[in-house]
Amino acid sequence: MRPAFSGFLSFALLLSSYLAAAPANGEDIIGFKPHPYPIAISFSAQSAAGTLIFDSGLSETPSYDYDTVLIQGEMPDQNLGLEILIQAKNQPSGFEKAGLLALKRFSNGRFWAKYLAPQRTRQPLKITVTDLGLKSAGKLVIYEVELSNVERLKEIKETVGFNAGPAFPQEEVFTFKITRRAGWSSLPPKEAYTAHAPVMFTLHHTAGHSPGNYAEALGEMQFLQDYHQNAKGWNDIGYHFLISPQGDIFEGRPETVVGAHVKGRNTNNVGISIMGNYHIEPSTNITTADSITPEIVSSIAAVGAYLKEKYSVPANSFYAHRDITRTACPGDGLYARMPEFRSLIFPPAAGVTPELKLRDWITGPLENPAEIQFQ
Repeated sequence: MRPAFSGFLSFALLLSSYLAAAPANGEDIIGFKPHPYPIAISFSAQSAAGTLIFDSGLSETPSYDYDTVLIQGEMPDQNLGLEILIQAKNQPSGFEKAGLLALKRFSNGRFWAKYLAPQRTRQPLKITVTDLGLKSAGKLVIYEVELSNVERLKEIKETVGFNAGPAFPQEEVFTFKITRRAGWSSLPPKEAYTAHAPVMFTLHHTAGHSPGNYAEALGEMQFLQDYHQNAKGWNDIGYHFLISPQGDIFEGRPETVVGAHVKGRNTNNVGISIMGNYHIEPSTNITTADSITPEIVSSIAAVGAYLKEKYSVPANSFYAHRDITRTACPGDGLYARMPEFRSLIFPPAAGVTPELKLRDWITGPLENPAEIQFQ
């Protein structure tokens, strides 16, 4: 048997090449070079109404047909005009304007906007921001721009099962301090949940706002649920557990029901997401991302240990999002700490090096997944 580290290194090299063109934050996020996320756009109150403040330039070329564009970020002044302009086919200098379907801005400045393209397309697009009568100077932040369509955007009822036995219907009894759904004033799901039996859990980051305190984290929970339910049209917030930089743990969906955090691989999979952005695009000169606090580490360990014990989850069933789909989530920062998180949740027996391998049920987009193993 080869040494465990040798097998891990081989897998890491294969995975890094696979992720070379991965979206910055999630499966359907489109990039705008040279503007890595988060895109911070400073503005003043000196310009006249109608002045163009920002032009992103053309995005990367999408790899699939889209007709819907979602933006989420922070908008400190509502007198900003965001437009999506899609390059006209066979007319490099021509653009078509996407129609604004909805824009919701919370009192703390968090916002999401949803646009509809004139028709389905694979053409690149750009963002423009215009002064609509700004009252003061500030900074607009765009955390992500997602391209989608009706089929990609909706929450799919998964039919794939993993033969994990009956679902667990019991009420959760947590071994750590947690803010339950009622504590952050959650809304109910839009329809009945689908029960599942957890056999694995996956680490994410929200790739968005990093709350500075508990009150801000409560607001972020409410924003994320609204964004998932009303912008994306999902049944509920996608994750099961969310953790703030202060280590506060929040209940998302009940852990005993299917979430919406890894496209096509949600059944029996519990999603844990860290609030904030922990990814740095390697092609840029940006050297800062949100800090991984000791409180985050402690809370990841607490939630992971709880899931491990309650559902008998083995060490080879704790994943980072990028391990099982084409994305850079949970960011390079958190991903680099996965061995540490795993050792805290699954402490090895004295003198024993755990042997890890990917579960053999993982299918596409990885090629020959059964051959990609930690050995």
